[in-house]
Amino acid sequence: MTFDIKMIKKVYENKTTRVDKAHDLIRRSLALIENFLDNHLWHLMPSQTFNRGVNYVEFAPDRVAFQIVTA
Repeated sequence: MTFDIKMIKKVYENKTTRVDKAHDLIRRSLALIENFLDNHLWHLMPSQTFNRGVNYVEFAPDRVAFQIVTA
């Protein structure tokens, strides 16, 4: 995996703005996974609340990690 500081800075430069926007929409504290997911929305900024099993949400992850467990 190559180290790309420009990509990393781009992902995290608006992190607090996105989390604050999601917090304002949901009107409660965000779970850790909600923080992660709201930062990787396809449209970049949260614009609505999402309900499990009801809404379809598109994400744009900058990288993906897999963990393989063997018995």
